[in-house]
Amino acid sequence: MSRGELRTSGGRPSRRLSVAGALVAAAVVLASLWLDGRPAEVPELQAAAAPSPCLPTGFLSANGEPVPSLEQVRMNSNSFLRALVCEPSVLSLAAEGTAARGVGARLSVHLGSEPLFDDPVDGTVTLSLPVERPGWLVIAFNNDLYEPPQDRNLVLRDVRLEPLSAETP
Repeated sequence: MSRGELRTSGGRPSRRLSVAGALVAAAVVLASLWLDGRPAEVPELQAAAAPSPCLPTGFLSANGEPVPSLEQVRMNSNSFLRALVCEPSVLSLAAEGTAARGVGARLSVHLGSEPLFDDPVDGTVTLSLPVERPGWLVIAFNNDLYEPPQDRNLVLRDVRLEPLSAETP
């Protein structure tokens, strides 16, 4: 048994504890994005050619580590990715969700407190979402369920965040 892991009377890891841990981690990160009951503000972008005070992070996992590959991100439990966006951009991705109890995997995409997409995915969906202002972009899977043989999961493919300034007219 690893440090901090609780086991049920049958010797299996407690599912309730792992879900609670994921929810606590998500709450800590999301709470860190709020100050005094308001979303944390991203510094204004400077019009001058000097480096901006906003430094994009790229996509980070729930534990704050850079995501190694955005070609495929498996979300087998409640989790999220986040990225600091510094200029208007477009988020594109394909998501494949599996259903359990007749409900697909809930894919939530938020820019700060503004929802950009929040629906269950059962099958495959391709998204291209405008991200119109600076802020923290969060992509979350938040309704995991495992009741063998049913297993609700979410797989993200080809996740891209491209600044609008990079597009050609």
